[in-house]
Amino acid sequence: MGLSLPALSIAGIKEDLGYAELASVLGSSLPDGATVAVLQVEAGNNFAPDSANAEFVGKTFQDLSNPVSAAPSGHATGVGSKFYGLTSSMTPAITDIAIYGVNSFLFEFLNFGTSASPDALNSRVANHSWVGGYLVDSNGDDVPASTSNVLRRLDWLIEEDEFVHVAAPNNGLSGIKPLITSAYNVMTVGRTDANHLSTVAALDSLYVADRPAIHLVVPAGLTSNAAPYGSAAAVLLIDAAHENSSWSQGSTNNRNGAVIYNAERSETIKAALLSGASRFTFNTSTSANIEDYRIDAANQTDNGLDWRYGAGQLNINNSYKILAAGEQASIQEGGDVTVLKEGFDYVPKFGGRRGSDTVAEYNLGTATGNQFFAASLVWNLDVGGGSTFFSPLATLRDLNLYLLDTTGGADTIVASSLSAVDNTENVWFELISGHDYLIRVESVGADFEWDYSLAWQTVDFIDSDGDGVFDHLDSDLQDPCVPSLFVSVCNADSDDDGLTDFAEGEASDTDLDGVLDYLESNVVDSDSDGVVDQLDVANSDPCIPSVFVSVCNSDSDGDGLTDFEEGESTDSDGDGELDYLESNLLDDDGDGFANQVDVWNGDACRPDASQCTYEIPVLPMIGHILLAAGLLGVSRRGFS
Repeated sequence: MGLSLPALSIAGIKEDLGYAELASVLGSSLPDGATVAVLQVEAGNNFAPDSANAEFVGKTFQDLSNPVSAAPSGHATGVGSKFYGLTSSMTPAITDIAIYGVNSFLFEFLNFGTSASPDALNSRVANHSWVGGYLVDSNGDDVPASTSNVLRRLDWLIEEDEFVHVAAPNNGLSGIKPLITSAYNVMTVGRTDANHLSTVAALDSLYVADRPAIHLVVPAGLTSNAAPYGSAAAVLLIDAAHENSSWSQGSTNNRNGAVIYNAERSETIKAALLSGASRFTFNTSTSANIEDYRIDAANQTDNGLDWRYGAGQLNINNSYKILAAGEQASIQEGGDVTVLKEGFDYVPKFGGRRGSDTVAEYNLGTATGNQFFAASLVWNLDVGGGSTFFSPLATLRDLNLYLLDTTGGADTIVASSLSAVDNTENVWFELISGHDYLIRVESVGADFEWDYSLAWQTVDFIDSDGDGVFDHLDSDLQDPCVPSLFVSVCNADSDDDGLTDFAEGEASDTDLDGVLDYLESNVVDSDSDGVVDQLDVANSDPCIPSVFVSVCNSDSDGDGLTDFEEGESTDSDGDGELDYLESNLLDDDGDGFANQVDVWNGDACRPDASQCTYEIPVLPMIGHILLAAGLLGVSRRGFS
């Protein structure tokens, strides 16, 4: 049987990656990967997923290796479930799955060691949950040149076929393994806990060191499990972009003849996923979170990423919205005066050669405040040969990305990404309310002609723990007691009402009585006026805040009890006269019962008849005679 995460954990990861939010918005229109064929590459002699696994019902597997997998692989099954599984994946409708073992992929598909170009597949996204070191010679020695040739073949394939390849870096913080995370055109997905490789290997003058190895992270326990979520995200976006051709202003065909719209190009998908990533997280599936994105200089890469997290944690909801906003051309290419606050642009020719632009600008307009701006500029490594054959000659083009504040006609650079050794540039910046901003892309060096994709978005500040401090200013995104300075220990309950002091608020005074809520119970009613202390402006006065028909401290019936004490609507004896108007001392009828408990205040015989003296009536003489006669009559009739 294949490996799988507990259902709750899987659901949590999907929620953390923005999938649940996207699903709630799109409903039945949610892309599911049904139109996209994929490739899974795995290591070992047993590298195929278990096709009999319940996650794979209705799916078609094609093992393209020679020899084919000897037996199903638990690792491949676990990866596959997250990539295209019926319940575990974000793209459960993927049905067309090609399988390659690593050796066959390198030597038969990429055709390393031959003059042939890499093969063509109808797959659009490949997942690589494996890592490899250098290729070696017959003596077992590393051969960096051969390793570089493999990466050039893969980078060529991605560019020529718009074939997105997602790779897992090796787990742990040491031991750089160049296959295949050192390639330029791949997209690497690590772990949100950052326990993974952070930099690439140095192979030659092109594949140099000191480049970040991480583009995105996912809250998974191993990079093998993180990568397929990135692959599924790429499939979802490609599926959506292909089905919504109106998002794009152009298209191309790959070697298989498939129509590839601009929104589904490899550069665009990568740019949308990077710019849409979450730079601060509050995860439900794990305690690992991003809380200090690029704060320390030691974590800042030259191309605007974080050495640990890349662009941040994958957020498919943000990335989808970026593509759905549509392709928007630069001012130089005749685009609108102002672009939307999110969107993308694919530029097929840039760099100054043959009249192409060397500058592209996108006017963002005026910021509303409390927002971050994120942009990612992506272009592929240019590997020689064109679409007809492979050549190992390769050139890394150099582009720069800027964000400018243009308020009042100024042209001030407020953020930039200027790496000379990377093929992505990234900007992450806090916008100022009322200021005007503009994105600028520039080519660097001698004229060239190359393509790029730019994706951008503005995102609202988030306060994940609800402590009144936005995440990027909060030293602990998960603790509502930090960074607040509270006079009480944060989790204490000073008034013992079941709510912590922090929950009730450091400065809250609901009844405005000068006593703070966390010191005033929302359970106890000290003056028994029916209003709990936290809502009672006078806790020792039962007349406040009650509204009474009589002045609260008056004694209308003169019995020594105030009207309020006797009650506004109390009628103890049920005689229709309220207690506060009926004395509990006076006894008007002298029957021993005070008026307040005597329903008959004018009748001494009630409620106790023993208090009365009864007189027997005396009949006159004629009455006695008539009574005797009557009795005799009865007697006679009785004996007849």
